[in-house]
Amino acid sequence: MSDLDFSSLEDNVTTVTVDSSHSRSHYLEEEEEVHGQQTGVYESDDGSHSADNVDPRLLFDTPTQDEVRWYYQFTLGGTIVEKPILDAYKNGFDVENDPDNSVTEFLEEYIPYKKDAEIKSRRDGPSTIFFQFDDDNPVYKPPKSVTDLNGFKLFTLDKWADDIDKELVKEGTDIENDEHIYVRDTGLVIRDDLSHPDHEELLGYAVKKKGGEETQFVHADRCQHFVWNRNVDGHVDEYTVGQHEGNSILLPILIPLKALTMANWALGQTVYRYSSPLYAITSPEQGVSKDDFDKVDDQIENLNSASDVTLPPGWDIKTEGTDGELNPEPYLNGLIEQICAGTEMTKSVLMGSQTGTVSGSSTDIKNYFNQVERYRSGRGREKQDEAIQMVNGYSSSIISDASANGYTFNWGPLFKMDKLDKAEAMIRVVTAAANGINSYTLTPEEAREIIQTQWETFEIESDLGNLSEENMDLLREINGSGGNDIDESGNPSVGQNGGGVEGTEDPNNPT
Repeated sequence: MSDLDFSSLEDNVTTVTVDSSHSRSHYLEEEEEVHGQQTGVYESDDGSHSADNVDPRLLFDTPTQDEVRWYYQFTLGGTIVEKPILDAYKNGFDVENDPDNSVTEFLEEYIPYKKDAEIKSRRDGPSTIFFQFDDDNPVYKPPKSVTDLNGFKLFTLDKWADDIDKELVKEGTDIENDEHIYVRDTGLVIRDDLSHPDHEELLGYAVKKKGGEETQFVHADRCQHFVWNRNVDGHVDEYTVGQHEGNSILLPILIPLKALTMANWALGQTVYRYSSPLYAITSPEQGVSKDDFDKVDDQIENLNSASDVTLPPGWDIKTEGTDGELNPEPYLNGLIEQICAGTEMTKSVLMGSQTGTVSGSSTDIKNYFNQVERYRSGRGREKQDEAIQMVNGYSSSIISDASANGYTFNWGPLFKMDKLDKAEAMIRVVTAAANGINSYTLTPEEAREIIQTQWETFEIESDLGNLSEENMDLLREINGSGGNDIDESGNPSVGQNGGGVEGTEDPNNPT
């Protein structure tokens, strides 16, 4: 089975028509009102709108799922959701102790789906990777006699339905009683049996077929489930399975994110007002001739901030509503700081000004990359191990036992400097070492050892011909050789002739 093609599975699938009146969740319950008739604007008698017509209480309404996705798609929400996951994998990975390369080949195909699943789970709460096993069972039963893995499919809330034929669930699981099957309106099929040790176990998914009118049951053993904010449950008056549904990571910061979006809109309106202000024109106290009136009327017909206006004597013009300095930065910064506090982001990372290097005083930046590192060593690695053991458990011909039980996974570096960054960093090391010698805080031997160690760390393929004469002199000074012991690769050699500058007297023991 090369793909989850619903049309090709009709012989193995019992279908059911979904009642479109059901809502998927409380987030979608009033979607038509929020995005349709109920716009959050008070209609005035004459049909006009103004800022005073907006109902601010809608800022605090429970958002719909589509509303959360809107803030993900059109605001900083996309960066908040995606960046930590993309940064974790941005410089690749390598696998060791993989005798037949089976783990490496699996991860190369799996990780792109895993990144997407993590991102969509952070956006929506849950998501799922469906493993397209080639085996003897239909998809509503666990895999059996697996011979191959034909790829993956990603399931999100869009593909899950709110109803399923329970007879199909019973056929694919060990459940015999309809009452022990609970179908969430988010598409999750749950074991509802207090007497069973796996009460509230995730049995599988009610997945829509093409067209959305029919559903089929996909067994949980064929999928890997992803969920963020698993400790957040739904409404207190409903049966919740927060450990399987979770919540979008945008929900805790959605109010400041909304406020920032509204502030940006208001700022745009203010800028427009400054560029096209209101003009007040006063006429002379005495009577106005028709000729003068027509001249003024012509002058102000297309008036803007770049216009030159010549008015008849006694007429005056001035702008209105633009007095005072426009300085929205403190207000915008306050909102951005709230968003950063709720997401372990920092302004320089969130706003895209981070250059890739972290200084010792940049605690906030290091906190963000600590978050990325915690993901790598925790959930990121655990999910990969889970997938590898799952596939190996079904077929050692896909991932061998030797590789599955002995492999070592190495993340790529969080930072990867280009050649120019490396060269500049190495020059700083050389300069610091030379200053250490000159101030008698380092011996020439210690300086040479530091430079050689750093040279290997930066992995520089050096070309000393590109160094300035001043920096060449520094290398010669530290090497203590007058430049004669720099080898062909450009690495300063460690000689046995001591260090320092030749002919320099010892200031503590002058000759």
